[in-house]
Amino acid sequence: MKKRDDLFHLIKAMSKSEKRYFTLDAKKSSSKGSKYLVLFQAVNDMEIYDEAKLKKKFGKNLRYDKSYLYEAIMRSMRDYRSANSYAARIKEMILDAQYLYERGLYEQCGERLEEAKELAVVLDDQLSLLEVNKAERLLIRQAKGKNYATRIVKLVEEKDSFHQSVGVELKYEDYLDQLYVDVDNRFELKRESEIKEFRERYPSSLFENPKVELFGRAKLRFYQSCALYHQLLGNSDQVLQYYSRVVAWWDEHEKIKIEEFHKYIIDISNLLHGFYSKGAFHEFPKLIGKLEKETPKNHHDQAVVFQKATIYKLLYYINTGHSDGIEEVVASVEEGLDKYQIKSGSRNALIFNTSLMLFIQEKFKRSITWNSRIIKGDKYITRRDIKNGVFLLNLVAVFEEGEIETFEAFTRKVYRHLRKEGYSEPSRFESRIINFFKEFYAAPRAELISLYRKFREYLNGLRQNPNEKISLGLDELFLWWVNSKLDRNTIIEQIQKTNSPK
Repeated sequence: MKKRDDLFHLIKAMSKSEKRYFTLDAKKSSSKGSKYLVLFQAVNDMEIYDEAKLKKKFGKNLRYDKSYLYEAIMRSMRDYRSANSYAARIKEMILDAQYLYERGLYEQCGERLEEAKELAVVLDDQLSLLEVNKAERLLIRQAKGKNYATRIVKLVEEKDSFHQSVGVELKYEDYLDQLYVDVDNRFELKRESEIKEFRERYPSSLFENPKVELFGRAKLRFYQSCALYHQLLGNSDQVLQYYSRVVAWWDEHEKIKIEEFHKYIIDISNLLHGFYSKGAFHEFPKLIGKLEKETPKNHHDQAVVFQKATIYKLLYYINTGHSDGIEEVVASVEEGLDKYQIKSGSRNALIFNTSLMLFIQEKFKRSITWNSRIIKGDKYITRRDIKNGVFLLNLVAVFEEGEIETFEAFTRKVYRHLRKEGYSEPSRFESRIINFFKEFYAAPRAELISLYRKFREYLNGLRQNPNEKISLGLDELFLWWVNSKLDRNTIIEQIQKTNSPK
């Protein structure tokens, strides 16, 4: 291992079922396995990696013991995955064939290679097909037998076909990787000079009609490349068109979807994000329902489905103002957070959006309860935008509850937090929000309307300024809130008025 904390990160990335499998596996491997289980458990119990603490407990051989444990986990996880992975079965069958060949069991070797080949065809695994082809040719050269020359010619032709397929697939894989780099640098191109330079590098003909008919993964890579190409050019309709084709491709290749389920989830999330970008929230329920009907084969993939389906479900309720079913959503978030091992950033995003959904429904007390999970909880939140957003959201919810001592105490807490985070300058959005709400709280009722109008003017000014980007859409949220006060209706009514078709 190159880094001292590699073992820590490996263990933290394991699912509960993987940890259970490794534990049982280690217990079967004599007292030595039990010894390393103690180290495994000690690392697993850590919230933050502490090398000194481990050295104190495990002594001078810690470096060797960590390395041994790391390799033992990897061996165990290969066994764990092989029972559930078609790709692993192909590799194992090729290794089996090699063993049978070395023992002179040529007929059995050929049968094993044929099994590997059939599965590789189903998975459209062209590289494995090339590997099988090479092994088959070696076998025929050694065993010869009937129709030796004809079979060799056929295998050479197959090799050429597999090689060509790999080349086409990798060509679009290259485009895809290059486009990902462009997307990371700039999600969407805005300047004419950037667009011109981009079109010179990627002529539109590359993403229109391919010169050869595409099959299997080459077609998938083509669709994915087209989606990113149009995303960079801001062609949202084409982005949706190609991501819809991507998702349809996965549905047509069920075994590949099962084998690479995490990649399928990424693509269906990209389609949902495309609908989100266009404000087409009515498309969410069908896709979310499709996602929730999937049956992931392992705990990790189940957790990913929970996260993706839930975050878009929350975004659906937040942006439409719909109320039916929110209690079931809140209950499912509670259950999922308890059931799955979710990274801190994703966990806090789910908590924040649950609180936001409850806030929009004007269930302020329950919103405060959810906010407290972040405010009082994780000291190591990496996303400062979420922590700042939770403090501001909670400030408004506490204001709505109308308890003066609670509001004043929490206002002081928000100030302390912002000073600590370096967000306390008077001109900053966060500081302005606090000052507005202090004014609201101190003002006589007769002056509130005037102050609300002043707040609305400030928020509208932010939204009209292209240089002002407020994290998490809090400017729009507070605009919905203040407009509900001025129009004497609900936040939900404001959302539906804003997002209704023009």
